[in-house]
Amino acid sequence: MTQVIPPPARGFAFASASGPHAGTAADETRACLEHIATTLASAGHTLADVVKANLWIADEALHDDVAAAFRAALGPDCRAVLTILVAGVPGGGRVAIDVVAAQPEAASSAPFTYASSLAIDVATMRRVPEAATISGETAVVFQRIGKQLDAAGLSLTDIVKTTTYIRDESCLEEFERAYGEAFSAQPLPARCTVLLGLAGDCRIQVEVTAAAA
Repeated sequence: MTQVIPPPARGFAFASASGPHAGTAADETRACLEHIATTLASAGHTLADVVKANLWIADEALHDDVAAAFRAALGPDCRAVLTILVAGVPGGGRVAIDVVAAQPEAASSAPFTYASSLAIDVATMRRVPEAATISGETAVVFQRIGKQLDAAGLSLTDIVKTTTYIRDESCLEEFERAYGEAFSAQPLPARCTVLLGLAGDCRIQVEVTAAAA
């Protein structure tokens, strides 16, 4: 299944695709991206224009193969903020992808940006040592998001919306305290929190939208 929402708004377009497709999970990822590329082309975009992507995978064991296939398809100049989450994919599929695409001139002048992070060491696919506790893990996540936003000329104080993913509800109370500390200098942004599988042994993942004042 593939979808696109036309017409593109102010140089932006949205598209999605999901399995099942024959072959490996990497093959399914490539097939989804081929569908997305076709639908983006109808809106005047290419995969090179993707600035944000969510990859939903049916099993954590698929993470590395799916991520590698995605990055290979988008190329070395990929500028997409990528979030990979473990969730059910309907119809027996293993991969579902949704993307936001923006032509460079639209992206550079957009009043908002995306950032996403979790406290993982990509070499080992395990949490970094500083993330031993939920509070420490949350702090690492927001430190990493802060660096992403800084590169875009923004900061944590510019965040207007967050989606927070928690592996287990037992983490929620400590996470709530740490989350509040991250935003202690400003009103809390709009937020949706869901329980969902995450990569490696991570327990917290945060995705944000920030807007220039």
